[in-house]
Amino acid sequence: MSLHIYNRNKHRTEDFRYLAWRKEWGRSFYWRSYLQVFLLQGFLLIVILSPVIYAAVAEPITLNIFTWIGLLCWITGFYFQAVADRQLAVFGKQKRIPGTIMQTGLWKFSRHPNYFGEILMWWGIFIITIPLPGSLLFIISPLTITLLLVFVSGIPLLEKKYEGNPAYADYKKRTSVLVPMPPRK
Repeated sequence: MSLHIYNRNKHRTEDFRYLAWRKEWGRSFYWRSYLQVFLLQGFLLIVILSPVIYAAVAEPITLNIFTWIGLLCWITGFYFQAVADRQLAVFGKQKRIPGTIMQTGLWKFSRHPNYFGEILMWWGIFIITIPLPGSLLFIISPLTITLLLVFVSGIPLLEKKYEGNPAYADYKKRTSVLVPMPPRK
């Protein structure tokens, strides 16, 4: 994921979200970004990784139905995330009219199939850990990533970015926001 993000952004200007914060926060940008971006994201990372950390130190258990269901969720999520990111990368390299919206492949069925995949992967990891004693506490992990992507930093920021784009407004009417569904007519 880190390599993908690096390659995607290495010849681009600063991310629009960080640029907006830089302008909005003015002279306090460095302190606020240190606290809000780095420390907060570090804390959230620990929360999201909690079932992985717990499973790494817990007594090993045998493969079970939760292992297989969780693995199926994780593989499905990985497929959606990887394929959606690849489709978007190819789309981004094509010459096209500005304002054109990606609406093919997985993007025909969901406006954010990569986020759907990310969320599904974390639910899969949590499901795998369910048989471990006390693991239900770690439901905080998939809930946190789901809430962040659906209500805070993922979908809302990207949807806001495309406000006023008539092609996106039309796409929005037809296409599920997250869970892949057949397009509405």
